[in-house]
Amino acid sequence: MKLSKLNCLLLIIAIFFGGFVYYYEFHSKPEREKIENQKDQIFSFKADDIKVINVRHQNLNLKLERSDDEKSEWKLTQPQQINANDAVVAFLINLLIDGKPERTFSISADQLSNYGFDTSPTMIEVELSDQTQHTIQLGSFEFTEEFIYARINAQPNAEKIDLALLPKDFLYAVQRDLSEWKQQETSSVDP
Repeated sequence: MKLSKLNCLLLIIAIFFGGFVYYYEFHSKPEREKIENQKDQIFSFKADDIKVINVRHQNLNLKLERSDDEKSEWKLTQPQQINANDAVVAFLINLLIDGKPERTFSISADQLSNYGFDTSPTMIEVELSDQTQHTIQLGSFEFTEEFIYARINAQPNAEKIDLALLPKDFLYAVQRDLSEWKQQETSSVDP
């Protein structure tokens, strides 16, 4: 059977488009998904990049620093010098790393008090190994109380303020007594 020139041209075009679709679907799809997931995340740094975490909530000011101690990965350096509860810190770090805003929107500066930022809001400050800093300022709950208003890396004196709706777990992660942030000492019991 002999192929005409038109059939050969159509066959070459079909092979070309088939190759393009194959490359697009199987080779570039994981890259696109990775970029899409990072775009949805609050921050793009890794857990190992975090050097210091400051938490301010009501009358409690905490400073957590990464430790070289083998007993605890994190040390509570303010208001006391003691090993931190690694599980509590890990919960907060997982929210910072994997947390995704439900949605974001902009408001004017005079509307800030409507979202719970007029009183002393909860503040989470993260310092990375490369000295860059990131902040999350938590406001009040939204009407369903499933999410909390947040300012992420807020710019002072901005005309338009970007807000995000974050899961209420962020507030639960930092609304703790000082005793919960401390590593519990294991006591040995003599039989």
